[in-house]
Amino acid sequence: MSGRVLPPRGVYAAQVFQPEGIRGAVVNLGVRPTVDAHPAVPHLEVHLLDTHRDLYGQELEVVPVARLRDEIRFDSLEALRAQIARDVIEARRVLQLPPAPDAPAD
Repeated sequence: MSGRVLPPRGVYAAQVFQPEGIRGAVVNLGVRPTVDAHPAVPHLEVHLLDTHRDLYGQELEVVPVARLRDEIRFDSLEALRAQIARDVIEARRVLQLPPAPDAPAD
């Protein structure tokens, strides 16, 4: 990876390039402080929007578009889930994607 640098830890709106096309995503780059008791090694977690395909083991090109927030520790998994839902909404706005197909109408 000569000449490449990881962005700062945090949550990002991103584009993911795969053979089927470009997908929007929410990406966490960090140590997962809410779920890992002794975080040490950063992980890259990618949540593709509007897909339920299993992509484990596949190589994807992930391009951060905008940093949404710092990675923080939440007091509970429920609080983390609520923030992730807000992150998805913000990523859709940043990436100019329509609301999720199953999202309630405003």
